[in-house]
Amino acid sequence: MNCSKIETIVVTNTKLNSTLKILNLTQFVNLREIHIGNDCCEEVEEVTIVGLRQLREITIGENSFTKKGYKPEDGTDASRRFCLKDCEFLQELQIGAGSFMDYSVCEIENLPKLLQLQIGRPKSVGNRDCFHWSSLELKSEMTESK
Repeated sequence: MNCSKIETIVVTNTKLNSTLKILNLTQFVNLREIHIGNDCCEEVEEVTIVGLRQLREITIGENSFTKKGYKPEDGTDASRRFCLKDCEFLQELQIGAGSFMDYSVCEIENLPKLLQLQIGRPKSVGNRDCFHWSSLELKSEMTESK
C-alpha cells in the first residue's frame, strides 16, 4: 500500500478491536484528517503520530483506546502510550470521554497552530476520564494569530 497518497483515515464505531497493538501513522505523510469513532482500538497499546506536516484535524470518539471493561481502580498499564508531536499545522484535536483511560503516557508536543483542544468533557456532564493515570502537559509555543 502506498501510504503517501492517503489523506484521510476513518475508523467507524467499534472497529479495530482485534489484535492491533501499535498504531503508528507516521508513514502517512500526506494525511490531513484522522477520525476514530466510539469504542474503537481497545487492544492498541501505543499510538504514534509524529511529523505529519499536512495533518489538520484529529477526532477520536468516546471510549476508544481503552481496554474493554476497564475501570480506573484497575490501575495503569505502563505499556500503553500516546504520542502526538511535531505536526506543525494541526489545528484541532478532540478526544471523547473515556478514551485512553488506562494509558500511562500522554505526550502532546510542538503543535504551534493548534486552535482547538478538547479532551473528555466537563465534569458537570459526567465523569469519564481520559488519560486517567497520565500527567498531561501541553508542550507547544502558542503564537498570536493576526
